[in-house]
Amino acid sequence: MVVEVEYARAWDLEARAPWRPMSVGEARERDAAGLPYVVVYREPGREVPLEVRLVSWRDHYVGLWVYDAQGRRTYDLDMRAGLPAANSTAPFGTAHGDDGSWPARSMSNRAVRPSTLSTR
Repeated sequence: MVVEVEYARAWDLEARAPWRPMSVGEARERDAAGLPYVVVYREPGREVPLEVRLVSWRDHYVGLWVYDAQGRRTYDLDMRAGLPAANSTAPFGTAHGDDGSWPARSMSNRAVRPSTLSTR
């Protein structure tokens, strides 16, 4: 399977598309600075992504969203360093935004910040 990779500043939930795409170089700069960005993995010819990874090192956050062929999110994993994971001694715990969108953007361009995340 061939997988295409693209980078963007955020993920548009309604359009299921990258918001403000950027180059590999800009993604590397944002990564080194700890700034948020997304990585989108696509199969050529498939309209919706295979998965979207949400990264913000300064916020100690990594998220993973997996999509089926119809564009439905079928799996998600949100991890933040320093949160206690239930029944675990691992350094990462799970965290979920109230609307599951950080750092995705809705059409209103409202970004959900990590401070709105809560543990489940």
